[in-house]
Amino acid sequence: MNRKSAIVFFMCAIAGCVSVPEANYYTLDLRSSGTNDASFAIAAMRIRASEAVSRREIMIRATPTQVEYYATHLWAAGLDEQVAEKLKAELGGPTEGAATEVAIVGELLAFEQVDTASGADGHVKLELRVSRSPADSTKETVITKVYEAWVTAGERSAPAVVEALSAATEQIARDIAADLARLQ
Repeated sequence: MNRKSAIVFFMCAIAGCVSVPEANYYTLDLRSSGTNDASFAIAAMRIRASEAVSRREIMIRATPTQVEYYATHLWAAGLDEQVAEKLKAELGGPTEGAATEVAIVGELLAFEQVDTASGADGHVKLELRVSRSPADSTKETVITKVYEAWVTAGERSAPAVVEALSAATEQIARDIAADLARLQ
């Protein structure tokens, strides 16, 4: 075997030994938890993800000043879409004959794993503006509030954290539903 052939053979052998880790994709549990009995309808829902949480990788807050991302654990869709869909599922979405129709506009400020001494928490922070005028969400604002929820994930793993983040989003939906119920 000549030198050039040996180099090509060696390079091919190395390339065959190197493998790329397989990506894992996650979504929130988009089913309704059945904990909200709403008498209002969500006419419009727009959630925008802040830059820090708009990446496909799941965010980890390792310390108060350090952020990391999982390399192979990714969101299957944008968090803005997933959180809006989860809130719609929890709050009931468009409901015929509902007493109140509202539009919800917000910004997803935090959606992350927060490492703790005993494992990890799922942390969700959402700033919302709710209006009674579905056609123009800037008019007749009835709620402007920052909602925040922490749910213990236990272990520091993407599957556990995704479950905790789903539960935290459900908790925020319950808080929104309670605020909307006071409007009626």
